[in-house]
Parts: sequence; C-alpha cells; structure tokens
Amino acid sequence: MLTFQSSTPPLFRVSVHGRVTREEVRAFYARLDPALDRAGRAGMLVDLSRYSEITPAAALEDVVQELEMLDRVEQIPRCAVVTRNRMLAGVIEYLSPIVPSMEMRAFAPTDLPEAKDWARAAVSRPH
Repeated sequence: MLTFQSSTPPLFRVSVHGRVTREEVRAFYARLDPALDRAGRAGMLVDLSRYSEITPAAALEDVVQELEMLDRVEQIPRCAVVTRNRMLAGVIEYLSPIVPSMEMRAFAPTDLPEAKDWARAAVSRPH
C-alpha cells in the first residue's frame, strides 16, 4: 500500500507498506502533481521501513512517471528515504549526485525525526 500526505507543507510524506501495485503508483502521481502546484516547493519524506515488494508493472509505471516529472524535480529540493534495507540506502546515496536539482539521503527508521527535519529544511533555503 502506498499513501501520500500533502497536508503538512513544506513536507510531503509518502508511506509504503507491504506490496505496491501499479494502480497505487498511478494514484500517487495523480495526487502529487496538484499538490506541487499548490505548494510550489516541498521536501519529501518517503518511508519504506515497512515496504516488502513492488509489482513489475508498478515499477515500470514509477519509472515512466518519474521521467515525466523531470521538469518539476526542482520543486522537491530534498527527498529523505527511510529504509531498513542497507543496499537500497547505498543506491540512494550513490544516485543522489546524479539526480538534477534534488538531494536524496537515506535514513534508518530510528532516525525518522532527523529525516523529516532534513527534508523540510531545504524548502526554506533559497533556490
């Protein structure tokens, strides 16, 4: 299950629990676009601490949607990813310099408050 909360700007929260489907990915991006229109800029906190799997169709949908949003990535200056998976955390740290206009950083579940603060802080910085 994938949930999206945009009610606490300047921080968007994404929580992933269990298995993620293509329909959930589509619904997430359908809500993200108007939320970005309203907020202008926001940090993002993605909590993958209870994530187990993503269907192949959902993974492909996510890639397609991410590519379509490249022109808006500067509106999300930081993305904090909370995960127990050390390999995924390493990939996030490796990819961060490659993604234009967005810093990404991985946090352990025990560091959730720090992750929130880090993602939120970027919005107050000038861009």
